[in-house]
Amino acid sequence: MPGENEDKRPAAVQKEKMQIMLNLTETTFKRIEEGFDEQLAELMDSYWEKIYLKEIKIGYDPRLPFSSSDTPMLELRFQ
Repeated sequence: MPGENEDKRPAAVQKEKMQIMLNLTETTFKRIEEGFDEQLAELMDSYWEKIYLKEIKIGYDPRLPFSSSDTPMLELRFQ
């Protein structure tokens, strides 16, 4: 019957639209994650090269405590 197919069509179209949106969302998240990884690697490569390959001492930098050669300053919350 023509009426039966028309009733099922909107649900199928809606399901297809949802799948497209889900695929786009997954793709977007992957691109964001890859971009973050690339930018982080670009920022950190020079520090890793200095610290681990050339064993150059890098002074403490509060912006990059995880890459500094010196011990980070200890800040107490309660004094």
